Amino acid sequence: MPRLTLRHLLLLLPLIGSWGCSSAHRFNTFSSELHPDQDPARLAWLSVPEELEVAMVDGREPDITGLISGDIDLAFLPGEHEVTFAYVQLLRSQYSEVHTTVRSNPITLRVDFAAGGRYRLEYPRQSELVAAQQFAKEPKVWVEDLNGGERQQHYVDAVSHQGLLTEPRERLRFWWGQADKATREAFLDWASHYNETVKP
Repeated sequence: MPRLTLRHLLLLLPLIGSWGCSSAHRFNTFSSELHPDQDPARLAWLSVPEELEVAMVDGREPDITGLISGDIDLAFLPGEHEVTFAYVQLLRSQYSEVHTTVRSNPITLRVDFAAGGRYRLEYPRQSELVAAQQFAKEPKVWVEDLNGGERQQHYVDAVSHQGLLTEPRERLRFWWGQADKATREAFLDWASHYNETVKP
């Protein structure tokens, strides 16, 4: 068996790097059953950074399953759509080893997708905890057209947006989708005890 030398390892580094840079996870935002003949070449693709968690598309929870790490790509039918998401980032304070999760309130953007278009959600990157906390209070996010370079930044006012995230049920659905398993179990346990205390 040939011996693996340092030179061989150095030659393998570009290949190892390419394995780690696999394409983003891809999901449809529409029902394939309702659109079985949709031409993939006519779909619009939105790339979403890991720090922007998508909660709803056109008022419905998207079918994003599995343990996702890294960016995701969402496929849209051409036309106008509304994407609701939150800025979420785990950062460590420069004065402590403790990590803190920074989370914004829901943000909704109205985006006009062209057939075959490539788009990306963009925002000013934050690397420090204090700056991220300030950013989360009033996040500025936009959609970059990777084909033409144009920027779309049409925020939807939650108050006038047909009740999206203004109704208690919609807010609960949003935060349920953001919660991890332990948080969901703790909430169900609280809800069970709460129902017992309010029984007539």
